[in-house]
This record gives sequence, C-alpha cells and structure tokens, in this order.
Amino acid sequence: MSGYQAFSASRLDVLCDLVETRLGARCLSATRRGRAVDAVANYYALPSSELWFCAYGMPISLAFQEGDYVRVQFRLAGQGATHMGAYTCAITAEQACVSSAAVTIDFGPDFQQLVWRIKYDVLVRKLAALTGARIAGNLEVNCVLRLDTPSAAGLTALLGRILTTIAGASTVDIRLVLAELEETLIVSLLFNGVHNSREALQQSVLPAAPWQVRRVEEYLEEHLARPFDIERIVACTGASARSIYRAFRKSRGYSPAEFVRRQRLLRARDLLRNDASTGTLTSVAYACGFSDASRFSKDFAAAFGEPPSLFRARHRLPNLGAIKTAVRS
Repeated sequence: MSGYQAFSASRLDVLCDLVETRLGARCLSATRRGRAVDAVANYYALPSSELWFCAYGMPISLAFQEGDYVRVQFRLAGQGATHMGAYTCAITAEQACVSSAAVTIDFGPDFQQLVWRIKYDVLVRKLAALTGARIAGNLEVNCVLRLDTPSAAGLTALLGRILTTIAGASTVDIRLVLAELEETLIVSLLFNGVHNSREALQQSVLPAAPWQVRRVEEYLEEHLARPFDIERIVACTGASARSIYRAFRKSRGYSPAEFVRRQRLLRARDLLRNDASTGTLTSVAYACGFSDASRFSKDFAAAFGEPPSLFRARHRLPNLGAIKTAVRS
C-alpha cells in the first residue's frame, strides 16, 4: 500500500522504541534487544479513519491500551491473534478481529496485517444517522467479523477498491472518491458486524415524506462536488437515512446514491465537452466521484450512447463548417 511510511526498523530495540512512540504500544517479547529484524509500518489517513499496514518479520507481542477508536484487523499473510482479557480472537482469511479495549496482539514470524482504525464517535454518528435514534449506552461490537459470508464480500471488495485507488493515484485528486468509499465501508461494517444496535438496523421503517425526497434531491444537486454523506442528508430532512432510502426506492425507483451518480455523469459530460483538451479520462472519473475508470466508461456509454473517449474525440474535431467558410472566403 502506498502512502506514508510510519516507520521501519532493522533492530528489535529500535522497533520497540518506535512502537511505543508511534503506536502507543508496548513490546512484551523484547528479549535479545539487539536482534536483527525487518519491520515496517505504512500509514494512510482517510477522511474519518486510518489504514495501517504492519509487518515485523519476527514473532512479537504488542500490548495496546484502550483508545478512542475501533480497530479492525485483516490478515494479509501468516498467523496472528488478538487477546482481550481471557478471550483470544484469531485473525484469519475467514474472519477479521474488531476491538476497542486494551488488547495484546501476537504476531507470528510471517504475520502481516491491514488495520483499519475508525474513531468511535464516527461509528456512533453513522449508526444514529441510519437508525434515526441516539445510541443508548455504549456501542458494543463483537470481536469476530466474519468474512466468509455473501454480505461480507461487499465489505472486503470495498476495502480492496480503497487500496487500489490509493495505490493507483499519483497526481490525480482522489479525495472525493476516498471519502465516499470510506463512507460506504463504514456503513457496511455496521451492517455486517455483530453489535448491540444491530436490531435497530433490521427494524422496518416508514418511508420519508415526498417533500423530504425533493429536499434531498435539491441538496444533492447543490453539493455534487462534496462527498456523499448520509449524516448531511439526514440533517437536511430530519428523517433517518433508511427512511430516506426507502422513500427513494418507492417514489423514484432508485437510491440517493444512484441519483448522485446520474447527476455526476451529466457533470462529466460537461467536463468532456467544455474542457476536452485537458485531463485524462481517469482524472475526470475521479473528479466526478467514480473510483473505477472502466466502470465510469460503461456507465457513461449506457447513459449517453457512446463511451467517454469517443464523446471527447468527437468534440475535439475541428468545426468543418467554419473551415469550409474560411476557405471559400
């Protein structure tokens, strides 16, 4: 994963010092402190969360104190486990580990993990926006997040798309795309994870009123360049996100996100028509909130009858009528 390299170390004593200063953790297996290691940690800041890649190249145990975030650990290679009191959660290809309390993480010799750290209050706000109700007490999340279910496949696909977007970006502005992918990933975590507010997400809801649907459409049209955010949608109507989505499906036949996609395709067409000499198709796709240039091309072709490359090429052609007039004169 590209991004900021938080630290690297070739000696165990240096690694333990870095783990303490950069991660706020403590090395528990710190014998032979002069031992050679091959440790690296990469970091990438998303708008409301963080992604960490950690590989230490040796067996090591790290103790973390309780924080103001929820960590989700995904296995990339090797074997690892997280201990929470008397309970141990293995980190495997079939399950991720979710925790927020003080934990001890055991790294096997070849263990590599991707850690997603989300601020606790971000999860609570998203959950309140989805349900339309404040969370009573603390949000308690089960430590096991199953990854081998059909619904969880969407979560891991979203995470993979985020990593691909980060790795593929160079000079292209990906802030809009990452913000919206992160938003969807957080919602997916809330629907796939087991927690004490899950029942509230599964209860039936009444659709929002027609005026609320129109208000959402007006708001989204006015803020196409801003990330799609369910909290802002809820704030402009007072209805829960699930009520708004249900009303859109019932009265419009599509979701608010689909409405945004259609409006952004119109914006992309204007960019290709009016600014045809600059910008790659990928940069136009990212600027309009599409994280996949190939998908953008397919959606554009479905909406306007031709792929964006052909549309832009046609608008790059000289005005033949004007040339003929100039030649005759």
